[in-house]
Amino acid sequence: MGDEPATDDRDQKTGTDLQTLKELLLTAYQHNKGKDYAYLGGFPPWAFKYTKHAGGSHDDVPTEWEYSAVISAYNAFKDADAIGFGALANASFWQHYPLKQKYEQKWVTATDLKKRGYLSEDGKVDFKGRNFFIFYVGDYDASSWVSQTTPTLWDSPERGKIPLMWCISPVLQQRVPMAMEYRRESATENDYFAAADNGAGYLMPGMLQEPRPISALPDGLDAWVAHNKPYYAKWDLSITGFIIDGQAPGLNQKGLDAYAKFSPNGIVPQKTPLTSLHGNMPVLRADDDVNEDDPAVAAKHIQDRIGKRPVPFHWFRNILKDPGWHVKVVDELKRIDPKIELLDAPTFFELYRIYLKQTPDAANGKIN
Repeated sequence: MGDEPATDDRDQKTGTDLQTLKELLLTAYQHNKGKDYAYLGGFPPWAFKYTKHAGGSHDDVPTEWEYSAVISAYNAFKDADAIGFGALANASFWQHYPLKQKYEQKWVTATDLKKRGYLSEDGKVDFKGRNFFIFYVGDYDASSWVSQTTPTLWDSPERGKIPLMWCISPVLQQRVPMAMEYRRESATENDYFAAADNGAGYLMPGMLQEPRPISALPDGLDAWVAHNKPYYAKWDLSITGFIIDGQAPGLNQKGLDAYAKFSPNGIVPQKTPLTSLHGNMPVLRADDDVNEDDPAVAAKHIQDRIGKRPVPFHWFRNILKDPGWHVKVVDELKRIDPKIELLDAPTFFELYRIYLKQTPDAANGKIN
């Protein structure tokens, strides 16, 4: 943090840590000639440094976001091995695990949607009074979190009972390829994969757009597209389940254009209108985190938010929740409001796109 001394070195001149970090990042940027991205392992040590936990003046999330903003300004992303599941053993060995050339997923067709009662014969969304929602099942933007939760959360006997959108950063194939392949090979028909925040690596894409605060470097969006495309192609990803804008500017037109090139079936940023259609890419603003331990409380949270939102499509983020928890939340929602329906990711985003095309105000970002 640039506005206070490091909490583990009180005699340090204020800003020295930040300046040192910037020098390291600029060196990496120059080494890559601005055409590639530096892969940073780890996470701000918020429990031990800079934050109120360690005698500082900053809260945890703003510290995380400040770090993200700084590294993004220099074409770098983090593999967010955060506290709790931060340990990762033998990555230097597992990085050599041989992956397949491609891991395919199926998208939904209009014919499928009509047969399942979601589209009318004239191709319009047939809501029947329903509100549709999807879970962002995360956070899997860290190799350690993917590795450690595979035998516990992923291997839950409840997985497969309801549709879940598992959001995993594809760049994690560099450190935990075995866990990523295992999840694909053991997935049920109800498990669908999207990219975690914010694509192939956690950074804030608004910091890639000119003018770039902090670094004043040239635009980094073209390099971000080139970085993401092969990862999305390999894992057959077309949705970016969450874009953390944090303390960065929101995506501008060029930023949205960039995501449309590798995430054409949808993105969920924080700093956009509630709904919009960018070309053919559906954009839905992120809503609440729903992480209450009690499924009944979580279900009521979802019901309350849906009641306050002026659109029939909804997104909620969950962090390290067991599939059994999701099942209980959905069961409770069916009890308190049968018109609230959980969808699989392809159905959700395809219906949402059709809705946007049929609702000009929603497509043009005029609903808030």
